[in-house]
Amino acid sequence: MKLRGLVIVCLLAAARAVTAEPSDGSAFIGEWVMADGSAVVAIAQNQHEWQIRILAVRDPAYTSADDGLQGGAPRVDLHNPDQALRSRGLGQLLIGEGFTLDGDSLTGGRIYDPGSGNNYKSTLTLMPDGLLQVRGFIGISLLGRTMYWYPLAEYEARMTTMLGVVDDTGASPSEP
Repeated sequence: MKLRGLVIVCLLAAARAVTAEPSDGSAFIGEWVMADGSAVVAIAQNQHEWQIRILAVRDPAYTSADDGLQGGAPRVDLHNPDQALRSRGLGQLLIGEGFTLDGDSLTGGRIYDPGSGNNYKSTLTLMPDGLLQVRGFIGISLLGRTMYWYPLAEYEARMTTMLGVVDDTGASPSEP
């Protein structure tokens, strides 16, 4: 009886795997916000590969908080190892390319971090809660770092909710 139940479960799982539609990668396409809110990026498909571009940065100009840099000057690709590219702006900067679809992940690509000037192998994985897990690494995936990106619409909703808690004076509505 137990064996029969196990066989039925296995057959149902196999049938589901065969009839499930393969991911076409469309869930990756769109605008994403880095978890710290520092940038909005767009993921797009170009032929059979996916690319990532910066659309906007939170602070498009350097401020007095940026040590040794002229406040008010536009942010540029300051840490690029190619000195000839250090004066290019961050807007529309291609930071990821070469990704191919592998199930629910984009793999085989490289991602550029303009904050450090480093390039990393990378894997992007859609999480069940809708976040995008971005894993950048050198060599093997164990030697790397993971960050999460929010879909832009979800990030905007979270920010609107948070800001709605604070009134025009900056005090929480529950404060006197």
